[in-house]
Amino acid sequence: MTADTKTRKVPKLRFPGFNGEWEEEMLPNIADFQEGPGILAKDFHDDGVPLIRLSGLSGQSVTLEGCNYLDPSKVDEKWSHFRLKTGDMLVTTSGTLGNVSEVDSDTVGSVAYTGIIRFRPTNISEKKYLKQLLTSPVFQRQAKIMSTGAVLHHFGPTHLKRMKFALPTKDEQEKIAGFLSTVDDKVSAIDKKVELLKKYKKGIMQKIFPSTSSVQTPEIRFKDDNGKPLPAWQEKKLGGVMEIGSSKRVLQKDWQQSGVPFYRTREIINLAQGKPFRTPIFISENLYDELSKKYGTPKPGDMLVTGVGSIGSAYLVDNDDKFYFKDGNVLWFRKSEKLDPKFLFQALQTRFIQKQMADNASITTVATYTIDGAKNTKVKMPVLEEQQKIADFLKSLDAKIELEEKKLEQAKKFKKSLLQQMFI
Repeated sequence: MTADTKTRKVPKLRFPGFNGEWEEEMLPNIADFQEGPGILAKDFHDDGVPLIRLSGLSGQSVTLEGCNYLDPSKVDEKWSHFRLKTGDMLVTTSGTLGNVSEVDSDTVGSVAYTGIIRFRPTNISEKKYLKQLLTSPVFQRQAKIMSTGAVLHHFGPTHLKRMKFALPTKDEQEKIAGFLSTVDDKVSAIDKKVELLKKYKKGIMQKIFPSTSSVQTPEIRFKDDNGKPLPAWQEKKLGGVMEIGSSKRVLQKDWQQSGVPFYRTREIINLAQGKPFRTPIFISENLYDELSKKYGTPKPGDMLVTGVGSIGSAYLVDNDDKFYFKDGNVLWFRKSEKLDPKFLFQALQTRFIQKQMADNASITTVATYTIDGAKNTKVKMPVLEEQQKIADFLKSLDAKIELEEKKLEQAKKFKKSLLQQMFI
């Protein structure tokens, strides 16, 4: 590819052999589009023709996630011209604007609900180029500019009629579409690998951790270093094997814009998900030192667990961590000699413990996972040797998932960069 920025209607990144400016076209001359019909709940049917909802447009392909159904005879009578064809592109027009998904053989014949616009190419050499155009920053930018609504943004056919785009020749369209489709295939392959690894881990977790109190022996057991069976698992309450509490109160007036990080529920959730903070909060070094001397601060191997909002998000304190956290909203599970912290981290993600957290939270006026609730939470635990073997095995799976997720993020950034440079 070569760079060419001499004229306004030439992309920054271009394949060799293509020259000249692109010609502008209004969107109605490029593609046919229409918004899905406003179908009422009384028209929903037990089965029949799928009615695609916004939730079905979260990936590259349209899915039947969250769909309703319509009586086929009523569709033939009233909405037959809304039926989807192979290669149609569906774009969300409200909420998360501009999600683009392609209709495939599994969803052909379905109907898209209102809030979704169906696109079909008319003056474009192939459907693949239309898909890349719709996902490009050029289209996304115009959609956001033209969207209406202070809270819930929306754009529709009226806005689309005013959009215009620069188009290359059909040969260049094919070259661009073919190349970007190859990139999409690589992104999809990595994405699929991530999902398969997550499903594999979920299945393994279900076999390692018993799901109910009535089941004491897991399907998968680990043996000692000599290949001999280890002792049976026991069920205990967390309060009986470790100290659980929270922090000392820090007043809002003590919050600062720099210093030692101060974590609330939202920061713990971000830490658990490996995401950056939007508006970090800090306390002074002096206050941190005072709290540390009087009450202690989180140490490596301690666990912080959210008790409000997204209950049960856990963060395992690392060696390099230095922070304090909000009292009450975040629970402090202190490291215990009886319970390997990495094993506990995995156990907290199981349905057995997550259900206990939810049940405990539901009995309070405001859904809260309390210190008492945490102490009474039951955990199924083997001896320490088997805990460590389980933790190491699951950590290795997490590392593989994390590696593939990084590859996926890099591939998506690469595709985004290409779209920014190849469309104008």
